[in-house]
Amino acid sequence: MFAGYAGWGQDQLAGEISRRAWYTVAADSQLLLGELARQAATADFRDAGLETWANLMEVVGQTKLVAATHNEFADLMLKEWSKQKLLGAEAVPLVTAQTTQEILKSSSQIDLLLSRANLASRGELIGPGSLVTASANQQSPHLLSHQYFHHSLVLILADDEVATVGCLLNRPSPHTMSLRVNGSTVHKPILFGGEFAVKNNEPSPSLLWLFTSKKLRDAGLGKKLGSTNNSPIMKAHPQEALKALQDGVAVPSDFIIVRGITVWTKGEKGTARGIQGEIDAGRFDVCKTGK
Repeated sequence: MFAGYAGWGQDQLAGEISRRAWYTVAADSQLLLGELARQAATADFRDAGLETWANLMEVVGQTKLVAATHNEFADLMLKEWSKQKLLGAEAVPLVTAQTTQEILKSSSQIDLLLSRANLASRGELIGPGSLVTASANQQSPHLLSHQYFHHSLVLILADDEVATVGCLLNRPSPHTMSLRVNGSTVHKPILFGGEFAVKNNEPSPSLLWLFTSKKLRDAGLGKKLGSTNNSPIMKAHPQEALKALQDGVAVPSDFIIVRGITVWTKGEKGTARGIQGEIDAGRFDVCKTGK
């Protein structure tokens, strides 16, 4: 028995065969069904059918190709996909903690306030200025989707009833910004912050200018990320930051520049239920204050 099917548009499969993405095999039905029956009876599902593919490729004289590609990166990714998408919870145990929305539904406002106060006392209340890191579990939860979260450090920029917004802080990009400082040109790296652009009314994509310098804070530059956090990370308006550089109040090394944000939605139709839902599911960990 089979569950599901694959399909191609007009001439799509022929085009893929011409690019050698597929091999055509002259095999009678007895050979094919016999191999599939053997797999159903004895094969390890974690192998993702690769043994069957290898056996059929050897039948058509592609033994060298099988040996050359055995357990290469693509094979390992297919096995991981099979474990997560086909075997599901039986192969990959998941944390079954309540989501943020489930907690909100089952708690009174007083219980909710007490819970938030408890989290705040332990330094675990997530809000603007908080830092989270991708889970350090041996098996990365970001291997098959949103791979840029793998071993990531994320700064939370905003959190409300609709969504959590953040930006990555440790993803270099090939882009730089040319800054004219003290008569010389400095090329400042721009970090990749996420796949969504910051909306604004300016003709060029908005950049986030972040800094932690106490000297710049004392000079009145920038503003805090939120009003209740103790994070030392501040955000400056781009024009404000450029003026500080031109006036000699700041130097390029005072800032990191980030382009792009990432979003975790909330609500009944939200896929991630905010960053707290991601933490509850074991995909991210909170960076405690002082780390």
